This record gives sequence, structure tokens and C-alpha cells, in this order.
Amino acid sequence: MIAIFEKILFFLPYFILLMVGTLFFTLSFGAFSQGSLFQQVLGFIIQNIPTMILIALIFISKRHPKWGGALLIVIWLFFLFFFHAYENLSLFFMIVPILIAGLLFLVQEKLSQ
Repeated sequence: MIAIFEKILFFLPYFILLMVGTLFFTLSFGAFSQGSLFQQVLGFIIQNIPTMILIALIFISKRHPKWGGALLIVIWLFFLFFFHAYENLSLFFMIVPILIAGLLFLVQEKLSQ
């Protein structure tokens, strides 16, 4: 029973980051609503920068969970204050999983000992 719980705790932050990245990627298709084709493609690429950062953090966290967890918490704080997510409840709930994944990466190493 404990081994299953450890496996769930190991894969849960990766799953959370994958789902958040998928959400960000899906929302970036809104860039194709207006403007020239070049502006639409450029807007799509710019809106996918957070998704690319989250994917890079998945790979960083695979080798260095502490660094990945710390970087995720820093990114969560950036999203919180730069986008004023504390004023917008829907945006706040979109970024809370990033904090949860960061905390799980930090706790992950202590639980595996």
C-alpha cells in the first residue's frame, strides 16, 4: 500500500504540470481570432511561452526535484504578482496547481528517504 502511495506522489506533480501546460496551450488558440496571419502565428507563439517554460521545468524536475520545486514556486509567485492573480479568482485557481506541484517536488525527496 505504501509503495502505491509513493508512486502516486512521485508522478502527481508531473501529471499536474502536464495538465496545466495543456490548459495554457489550449487557451493560446485564442490568438487566431483576429489580425493578419503573421500576427496570429506570432501571438500564438508568444502565448505559448509559459507552456514551453512548464515543459522545460518538467525536464529539470526529473533530474533535480529540489531545483524544479523551487523554480515552480518562484514562477507561481511571478504569476501571482505580475498578473495580479490575487485580484482575479479564476486566474488564481489556474495557477494554484503550479504551487502544489512545486511543493510536491520539494516534499518528494524527503518522503522517499
